[in-house]
Amino acid sequence: MLFNTWSFAIFAVVAVLIFAIVPSRYRVYWLIFSGVVFYASAGVKYLFLMLGLTLLTYGAAKLMQLLVSERRRMTLTVIAICALIGVLVYFKYSMWILASLGLISRAQYSAKIGGLLIPLAISFFTFEFVHFIIE
Repeated sequence: MLFNTWSFAIFAVVAVLIFAIVPSRYRVYWLIFSGVVFYASAGVKYLFLMLGLTLLTYGAAKLMQLLVSERRRMTLTVIAICALIGVLVYFKYSMWILASLGLISRAQYSAKIGGLLIPLAISFFTFEFVHFIIE
């Protein structure tokens, strides 16, 4: 669903109207649900990836709150950020990295990542998650 389509306009109007009707204590759940529906409209293929990254970020942040050792908190922060950035690098730069390695070594890399589509807004969500972890 693209922003400049009628389907998005209808979706947005319905989402806002329901948001206005829903009691305030349930509005955050409605926003989460409508966000998931919007993301899934682009394709369900990467919805579980984004939900997994969300749970990883939330779980790491909750665990950081429980840790008393600053060193352990910092270690967990680095691990979580590396995991998030690793996913971003895989989806955005794996083809470029393989092509560059092929040029450097003058070898033909037969590793195929053909048909790899970049998940919708992967960079935005990754950097938002990193920001959440750091804060």
